[in-house]
Amino acid sequence: MNEQEFQQRLREQTDTTPIPESLAPEQIRERLHQSSPSKKWYRNPWFSVAAACIVIGILSISVLRISHPLTKYPENETSDPVGDPVSEPYASEKEGIADDIRIIPTAGSYRHLYRILADHYQYDQFFDVENGVESAVDGDAAAATGSESAAEDSLDYYETNAQVEGIAEADITVTDGQYIYSCFPGEGSYTNNEVAIVRGTDGTLEGCCILSSDRLTADLASSYTGDAAQLHPDIAEMYIYQDTLILMCNVFDETLDDVFYSCQSTCLLVYDVTDAEHPVHLSTLRQDGTYESSRLTDGYLYTFSKSYVYLDKTTTDVQDYDQYLPHVGGDYMGCDQIFLPECPNVPAYQIVTAFRIDDPAQFTDSKAILAGDGIYYMSPENIYFAESYWEDGNRSTEIMKFHYTDGTIQPQGSISVNGYLLNQFAMDEYQGNLRLAVTVMPSYDDTGIEPYRSATDDVAFIGGGQTNALYVISSDMELVGSIEHLAKDERIYSVRFMGDTGYFVTFRETDPLFAVDLSDPEHPTVMDALKVTGFSNYLHAYSEHLLLGFGEEVHPDTGEMLGLKLSMFDTSDPYHIQEIDKTVLPNSYYSTAQYNHKALLIQPERNLIGFYLHSYDEETFMQTCEYVIYSYTEGTGFQEQCRVDIQSDPILSDTQDSSAYYSDQVRGIYIGDFLYLINGNRICSYSLDTFEKQEGLILPDHDEPVHEVYP
Repeated sequence: MNEQEFQQRLREQTDTTPIPESLAPEQIRERLHQSSPSKKWYRNPWFSVAAACIVIGILSISVLRISHPLTKYPENETSDPVGDPVSEPYASEKEGIADDIRIIPTAGSYRHLYRILADHYQYDQFFDVENGVESAVDGDAAAATGSESAAEDSLDYYETNAQVEGIAEADITVTDGQYIYSCFPGEGSYTNNEVAIVRGTDGTLEGCCILSSDRLTADLASSYTGDAAQLHPDIAEMYIYQDTLILMCNVFDETLDDVFYSCQSTCLLVYDVTDAEHPVHLSTLRQDGTYESSRLTDGYLYTFSKSYVYLDKTTTDVQDYDQYLPHVGGDYMGCDQIFLPECPNVPAYQIVTAFRIDDPAQFTDSKAILAGDGIYYMSPENIYFAESYWEDGNRSTEIMKFHYTDGTIQPQGSISVNGYLLNQFAMDEYQGNLRLAVTVMPSYDDTGIEPYRSATDDVAFIGGGQTNALYVISSDMELVGSIEHLAKDERIYSVRFMGDTGYFVTFRETDPLFAVDLSDPEHPTVMDALKVTGFSNYLHAYSEHLLLGFGEEVHPDTGEMLGLKLSMFDTSDPYHIQEIDKTVLPNSYYSTAQYNHKALLIQPERNLIGFYLHSYDEETFMQTCEYVIYSYTEGTGFQEQCRVDIQSDPILSDTQDSSAYYSDQVRGIYIGDFLYLINGNRICSYSLDTFEKQEGLILPDHDEPVHEVYP
């Protein structure tokens, strides 16, 4: 009799053996409850019964595993992996949630999780195994960056552009109002692996120190085993919070033979920079996957990473946990920490962690979702993760909601809607409701276009192309209101929710800027659709009654791009909007700020609109890379205040390395009355009154600093 036959016979025998009524679980609980609390626990007769049951259970498990006596399951296994468990809802979330919403289920057991991954795993669809090259999956992560500082300081300084007030996002350059922290590629590197720390005081620049690649590698070693010299950090983003600097790094490990695993760790390097000239390493926190995004609020950092699962097609061993279980802090994640979407269709995890910045020794909580690419939005109370997927010819999106507080993360529920989201700005929570703006794709089958159903009713219709919709989701993750079938054959280019009003832009040849009344969540209403030429990639509330649009101008007849465009919309009457001014930057064709809101310097109180752009002169065939500053005044319109040619600047450009000014790493910030332009370890200061250059500094890691003072 082999092991499998023995296990099956043992199950059959135990399944048919009746349990005496007196030993039923409810009877045992009742008798234990009635026992006198004054009695010694070891003298309780029911303790003997319970102990006997435990011994019998242990013996049974030992028999089942006798053929593999050294097999060890992770300690956080929540159910017998040999059985065939059913995924259960997260236990602590069953109370207080409406019965008719979808509670997010957990994995249930490692075997169940393994089976899901094996069932959905299409290895060759995602990767070219022989060449080790990613072929069909492009990690199109929603990039989001920024910074937050809680330091009490009377000096006015720039805090990086973030979506939600009070919730900071990381960036490649940050400041605390005294020091500027900027990551850059060290000598011979093509990734950001070093950090320059510079003091900026009234336009003067003083180099403090360089956190070198060697230093970062040594600090990473505390969370790795093996040869630390083979670790290569790539700094994705950073925060400065009070006197703490946090670097979010993707780590490449050359000791791993498989190219797929060589960058499968996100490491958070935490430093005390009270003495900025001598940063002190506090801790290294590690989680699986490449860095996706993060948020910082109330002294806690929440980090999101994505980890692909690469199952060996020749192995079916559920006990080979390294193949498919995610790690956080060096430990396997438990089944009660891994959550399942409604339609898991990608062999990957989205991992969410939290830790307290003033006590960074370990994570306070961690969760994982069996999902691939997605978009994160974080409100003051909740984290939303949205994953788009195809099912039955429809492109839909599932939104999963998690409540967070003081570094703990608790699942709430989920809902699926027709369509897909553009970016994080397409989600917004207001007065408990989540608002979504989506583009809805038509359904296709082998014969072409097929009917698809509305998310809010049972009426099917034939669509010749994509449309757009707006949904309102209640706090219980129920659909309560919607507007559908907007702007046929167009897609959403930008979204901004402002209180009871939602604005979003769709585009084909002209730019309809839709204004939606959301004051009645159950009956959202389109109040206006202003058509102007071109489109806006980004919308920003410039004042109580002004909405700034940043995007591109195009010819209304030919669709030819005419240059980048700044538009100002009057929203005094939010349902009868007007474009009151615009300016087109001729020959310009691209700006980082079109797709990364953190690259946009925008401060209405200081009347600053700054961004980096690329231009091309068709007559001279010359390309230029510049940083420009605009202001806006009602009645006067947009006025150019400053234009810096990054290529020709002796400090900001590196003539030996064209990537120094093509890297899109240039950032603009201000401290007090001075503007600072930063390109990695290269910084220049300018007066905000005259925009005259004050000083320039190059802080290399291998040569003496270059410091220039301008008259």
